[in-house]
Amino acid sequence: MRAVVAARKYGRSGVPLYLYYAPGAADPKILPQILTEGEVLKALGG
Repeated sequence: MRAVVAARKYGRSGVPLYLYYAPGAADPKILPQILTEGEVLKALGG
């Protein structure tokens, strides 16, 4: 149930919901539901 509540907070209806919390960032970045190596590296700034 907590996962559904968290997903709704970010405008999603369920899981998977991938969030990246960058050091010092006020809010997380929402990552795509289908993760690729490129997407993860882009989110990490590399």
